[in-house]
Amino acid sequence: MTKSDTPSYTEKIINIPFRHIYAMDNEHEAPSLGDNLPAAGIEGTLVIPAQHTLHTLNTDFTAVKPQRRVVVLAHGQSGHRNYVYQKLLARALAERNGLYTFRFDFRNCGNSQHVDSPNGLTTYAEHQDLTVVWDYLINKLGLVPAALVGHSRGAQACLNWVLSQQALPDGGVYIPTVVNCSGRYRTEMIFEWYKKNMPEFWGAEKYFKVSNARRSKQGGVEKEETPYMARHEAITIAGYDMTQIKYLRRDTYVLTIHGDNDDIIPCEDAYLFADALAGHHELHILSGANHNYVVSTTSVVGDEEVGSRRSLVPEVVDLIVDRLTIEKENERFHKQEATLGSTALGETPVARWKTVEGVLNFRDFGGFPVREKHGLVRRWVRPGILYRCGSLDGVTEAGREQVKKLGIQQVFDFRSETELRPKNENTRDGLFDGPPGVITTHEPLFSKVEYSPEALARRFAAYAANGFSKTYREILDAGARTGAFKRAFEWVRANPGSPFLFHCSAGKDRTGVFAMLVLLLLGVERDTIAHEYELTTVGYAPERERLLKMARDGEFAKHVKEHPQFKEMTIRGWEHLTSSRFDTMIETLDWFEKKYGGVRHYLVNIVGLAVEDLDAIRESLLYDGDPVEVRRTFYPKL
Repeated sequence: MTKSDTPSYTEKIINIPFRHIYAMDNEHEAPSLGDNLPAAGIEGTLVIPAQHTLHTLNTDFTAVKPQRRVVVLAHGQSGHRNYVYQKLLARALAERNGLYTFRFDFRNCGNSQHVDSPNGLTTYAEHQDLTVVWDYLINKLGLVPAALVGHSRGAQACLNWVLSQQALPDGGVYIPTVVNCSGRYRTEMIFEWYKKNMPEFWGAEKYFKVSNARRSKQGGVEKEETPYMARHEAITIAGYDMTQIKYLRRDTYVLTIHGDNDDIIPCEDAYLFADALAGHHELHILSGANHNYVVSTTSVVGDEEVGSRRSLVPEVVDLIVDRLTIEKENERFHKQEATLGSTALGETPVARWKTVEGVLNFRDFGGFPVREKHGLVRRWVRPGILYRCGSLDGVTEAGREQVKKLGIQQVFDFRSETELRPKNENTRDGLFDGPPGVITTHEPLFSKVEYSPEALARRFAAYAANGFSKTYREILDAGARTGAFKRAFEWVRANPGSPFLFHCSAGKDRTGVFAMLVLLLLGVERDTIAHEYELTTVGYAPERERLLKMARDGEFAKHVKEHPQFKEMTIRGWEHLTSSRFDTMIETLDWFEKKYGGVRHYLVNIVGLAVEDLDAIRESLLYDGDPVEVRRTFYPKL
């Protein structure tokens, strides 16, 4: 990899006004931390990825495309936003992953304002700060959550904040990944640490001096002062009931990084996190590392002992950056979602991918949690109803029977007439000839003219330039204009609970857009929709490798006269044509939201469905799943 001359990121200091409906009025004065108090608000640093574009195939460097997703970094007790790994990590995520990052100072820390309460930065105040930060990033800047990274006390705050969000009636803010750096599980043990390191705590009535110095910069001058801490604040830290995280939704991945020589939070706590979050947790223990990931060693030189210190922060940064790549996120999603069925409800897991002989990319795209709940019971998309696949042209007799066993009653074929290729006795006029009880309906989104050789040449040129987002806009227009999407949704409304299948040629583009609409209507998270879309990379892999080999061998160049769409296609173009990337779907979702204001507006005002249709479809495709057993606020358990 060679470096680009383009700046890899820019940084901007942001002060978020602290105006929150739960903010408490300041009726008491907290002890002064100095004459130059921080400005009002929560201060943080937004790192903005450079607007990179993909380079040509002839270079060994492929710049990462910037995403609209953001990672928030939260520091620990009496820390600040540039503490330990935070500055390095924030910049690395922008530079190497194309992610926005926001690292901020909690109130009473760094350059942020004081907490307007004599009780200090309680656990409740931490939740306020995180709520204000995410509200600003999402609603003011239009960014989408990617991850929340917390260190020490900040890790406790992050995990519990994410947990409290999922208990909100609308599902709150969904965080796909939480990184738990040196976090404490046995929160009550913090009193042992206070006893050893902060003896003033035990005799204090309201406030006591802490060992960490507060650092702030006022007027360009960095100041360091010994802060006071409210006794009640210290007690609430011990009040986090971390056993509750066993209820964290399974589609939130947690990465725990802990040093086995941590002198503040014992390494055993990391293993307790791993046990509580089994199934969606990854544990990394750093040998010899302390709380801030520093390894101290002593060696004898002559008659003297010489100490040395080595920071493992670069390794920590590399690990987090790696786990937050789209490729690793997709690997986790593929593994996590390989089966359907909630073991918590006693359901028997079944495979998401279905074996239908002669057909690629055949899968059930139900079985996902949605934002909606009934009380504190999370709702899920019903498995065994929604199916998608690639072309059925090659289906065998055994494949027909496998379709029947799945209970599928209706097949929608979104291909144009020019794409229909009768191949065997299991197709009729190019359409799937299903067993008795299975009806196939041809719903072409594009006409013969739109799929003429000339039109295909333009379409392939767009694919070659990675122009799927533009193409998907055309699919959305065509699905509404032809009435194909309306008729498909009306069938679902008229046949509640009946399994159905839809497909195009590869089961990727037209199929992917229709699946997007279904999942959006049901309330599935954006990240889940984009990851589900990218599963086609797995399902279509055999055909993709065959096409890429033909392209590399020059097979398509021999047929340019009959197929002019092949003329301008490079190897990179074929790679784009056969891909289904997470960021492509995210871009499509961004455009869709901006253009139509949401899926309900599109389906009602553009497609022509009734509001009652949408409600009926949702009820037929959703069911009440596992309980969300979590409190909205957290109180001392002592």
